[in-house]
Amino acid sequence: MQKLKKLSLSSLENEAPVLREIDQEKIFGGSVPITTLPFCYFDSLEYIDQQCGGTNDENFYLNSFGHQYGYGYMQTGVTAAQANTFTSEYFNTTPNLATNQWQGYVANGGMIMTDIYQGVDSSGQAYSHAVVITGYNSTTGQYSYHDATDKTSSTAGASFFNASLAIGVNGTCLP
Repeated sequence: MQKLKKLSLSSLENEAPVLREIDQEKIFGGSVPITTLPFCYFDSLEYIDQQCGGTNDENFYLNSFGHQYGYGYMQTGVTAAQANTFTSEYFNTTPNLATNQWQGYVANGGMIMTDIYQGVDSSGQAYSHAVVITGYNSTTGQYSYHDATDKTSSTAGASFFNASLAIGVNGTCLP
């Protein structure tokens, strides 16, 4: 009997591109304007947890959220209100951080969980992806951000982020 290799989602995505890339982004972590779909939100929580010395991973947050809000979020997404409330249960946060506060917040060592806009789907609906803003470059006017799902870092101007969903996290994990 031949031993078969275990198939992972990332392998399936590369080996069998049945879905359009835009649909895959929504399944793997995109969102519509005010809703963050898994798993990018939970990946971001894991990243923030690691940055403040914690040991909780994406699955811890995913399961905790599911127990609290139900597992329907897998199809409907995580609302901005749920993201604000849930994040504040595990970290010291400043919910609904205004754009004019971002520079000072990250300059003082804070991080900002928000969405970065990625484009518009075929119906004209904008979609985005949860990321963590980690810094600001006053020379370029660009914010540094980390994409915990892709495990990459990059920069973008403030207009590329969803200002209505900006959760300031000061890096302190709560018990």
